[in-house]
Amino acid sequence: MIISAIGAFFLATGILLGALGSHALPFNTEVLVRLGISNAVTIQLVHGAILFCLGMLVSGRLERWLCYLLAFGVVLFCGSVYLKSFGLIAHARFAPFGGGLLMLTWIVQMVLMLRKALGKP
Repeated sequence: MIISAIGAFFLATGILLGALGSHALPFNTEVLVRLGISNAVTIQLVHGAILFCLGMLVSGRLERWLCYLLAFGVVLFCGSVYLKSFGLIAHARFAPFGGGLLMLTWIVQMVLMLRKALGKP
């Protein structure tokens, strides 16, 4: 249930940050800043929905850890982009690590699913 709660938190805060990006920024904010926020919100909402659902389905230890790694990747990637976009830091240093962690986690999940489909332990 913790994984589902993390997903719900990502969904709620994703909506909030999307609203802030749309309504709280000055009208003349650069397009790239708005695009960065939009991309981060999309990634956060998609992974929030996935984690919300997976939290009710996963049972194995490895699957739970993959969910936690996804959540950590979202925090690193989206958090870094949000902080940069809202002018709180100068460079989104952790975004590449978060994005890389998201990709790596999905690749591991794909390999596990293929192994399971092929009947390999």
